[in-house]
Amino acid sequence: TINPRPLDVETGAPERFAYGTFPLYLTELAAEAFSQITGDDWHAYGRVHYLGRVFTLLLDTATILLTFLLTRQIAGSAAALIAAACYALAPIAIQLAHFFTSESWITFFVTLSLLGAVRGARLGYLRSFVLAGSAAGLALASKSSVAGVVVPIAVAVMWDYGRRLAREDETVAATNAMLARATIACTALLLCFALGEPFALLDAAAY
Repeated sequence: TINPRPLDVETGAPERFAYGTFPLYLTELAAEAFSQITGDDWHAYGRVHYLGRVFTLLLDTATILLTFLLTRQIAGSAAALIAAACYALAPIAIQLAHFFTSESWITFFVTLSLLGAVRGARLGYLRSFVLAGSAAGLALASKSSVAGVVVPIAVAVMWDYGRRLAREDETVAATNAMLARATIACTALLLCFALGEPFALLDAAAY
């Protein structure tokens, strides 16, 4: 079954599963592609986790770059280099990058969402809010414990609204811009969450 929380045959209660399904689904898609290419079964229990570890490694490495870009938006290039170095040398990040776990996934997507939110607050681009919402949705689809990632997006929407009023934009135009950015961020979040964690909607009670 592609639902990690199916009903137990004996008790009728859903199986316990504390993580999101997006990392599982993406890894299984990669396993299917590798199986077709090599002719070997990459879905096997003793093999599929190697593909998961590759994803974890790539995402954790990419988080170093995101940390640099995020910090540069706030504090400049020198601070960004220090922040990236601190993350690159963080023992917990190095340790988790060696395993097929969800932490490296959520760290990547949360950092990407924060980058979009900061750029949205500073520049007001719609695409920044799309990025922030999409990344937040995939973070939630990787593990629901990061639900607080929506707060910085909301702050970014209000910050952009205040910036527009401060530069003497018309109140109606600034309000419409705020509603548009809030709507597009929420829509992107929900679509990506539904894509990565579909059974949260199809079987909400079990989720």
